[in-house]
Amino acid sequence: MKWMKFFLLLALFPLIMFYFASSSKLTFQAVAFSFGIYFAFIWGVVIYIFLKPANITARGVMKIGLFTGTVGIFIVLILQVLPFVRFFYQEAETKNIFEKLIMFSGVGLIEETVKALPLLWLYIARRKFDSLMTVTFLGCVSGLAFAVAEGVSYSIFYAIGHKRHLFGYGEYLIINFTRLITLPLLHALWSGIVAYFIGLGIFNDRFIKGLIVAGIGLSALLHCLYNTFSQSLIGLIVAITTIMIFISYVRNVDVIQLNIQKMIKEGARDTEPV
Repeated sequence: MKWMKFFLLLALFPLIMFYFASSSKLTFQAVAFSFGIYFAFIWGVVIYIFLKPANITARGVMKIGLFTGTVGIFIVLILQVLPFVRFFYQEAETKNIFEKLIMFSGVGLIEETVKALPLLWLYIARRKFDSLMTVTFLGCVSGLAFAVAEGVSYSIFYAIGHKRHLFGYGEYLIINFTRLITLPLLHALWSGIVAYFIGLGIFNDRFIKGLIVAGIGLSALLHCLYNTFSQSLIGLIVAITTIMIFISYVRNVDVIQLNIQKMIKEGARDTEPV
């Protein structure tokens, strides 16, 4: 009967929130956070079913989520105070496309690195061992947590913008739903890609540094391109590309592992004395 309870929770959560919002003085932040958790939880279940990770515990998921949602966000806020980092975030509003690419590349690199911190701590610093799909799933959890925390502040910003008539009702609903529903998935997949490369590094220690750099670099690039072109068709293409890359990596894990092993063997032969 667990599935029935789960189904009822997902189906009735908005009604439960409506009841509490009507009978108590829930703040806008509390409502935004609650629905952020709601949609993130749904995506987490979908990703879990797709990846089928092993040895996942609620405690482990909570640790990753709480770290990124609190410490990770705090690190980003602290970094934004630094002149060089503040430059990326302040100038991200420029209309020049080339300047946007430069600024958002910095934003993407910072945020993808921060989201990867709990994974780097667990699997690189502490040498914990898990299956590749488990590492990837926990990376997705980190991305979801980051998106929820970030989404609350953006929801407040959108509400203020709507109150000041910067956009109409329809546009307000669209950008809010995009922030609460679609962007958590994208953040999860970007983090999942980084975690995937970290997981590959666990099994292929010789290339671990290069794999981590490649994973963060790829996710930061996708993050940058989406932010730069989010209001155009290109942004949609980047979002689709992100999803396809993630699915391709997961489905072709055996082929990728085999290619890495071939590279290791070829490298070993090249270093053998003649």
